[in-house]
Amino acid sequence: MFSDRTIFSKTIYSFIFLTALVSIEIYFVHIKYLEWVNWNVFYSYLRYSLIILLLAIYSFYLEKLIDKGKEVKTI
Repeated sequence: MFSDRTIFSKTIYSFIFLTALVSIEIYFVHIKYLEWVNWNVFYSYLRYSLIILLLAIYSFYLEKLIDKGKEVKTI
């Protein structure tokens, strides 16, 4: 998310990554490891998108806090 790539490329990679996550979840439902009750694929895309967005926000602010802590204080 914070790379120098174009917005189009980031969107494509995000869609591929989300599709992979949803495909893994569908596979687990198919082998009866998970069970969907009143669920559809859109909810999975939405849930994974929100998780990735929250992780991006967290990493952005964590990086700011780490850089703030690296400041050298001189006397």
